[in-house]
Amino acid sequence: MRNSWLFALVLPFLPVRISTLRRLWRLPFKHGMGWFFATEVGPDFYQGAGAPLLRRYRHRLFAPFVLDAIAIVWVIASDKAFYLLLNNQTSEGQWEDHAHASCRQ
Repeated sequence: MRNSWLFALVLPFLPVRISTLRRLWRLPFKHGMGWFFATEVGPDFYQGAGAPLLRRYRHRLFAPFVLDAIAIVWVIASDKAFYLLLNNQTSEGQWEDHAHASCRQ
């Protein structure tokens, strides 16, 4: 697997992201079922007018996962994954020349 190091960087953060998702998923009910965040609501709010609002909120919680997945697929497909960690597009000699030139000024 050529990009196994990419998975080694991404996988440790996955449990943290999932834990955060679980906490944010339950956040609207933090004060109880009679509340939506910090707003008191009626007893049938989640079956009526609040259902689409809660659904939109929860769909937006998945946006970072979707963006991450798209970025990972793009990085692997473009074969530029290594350049994200080390911008190795210039040779070491050019870096040394640039460093010496900046010291001379």
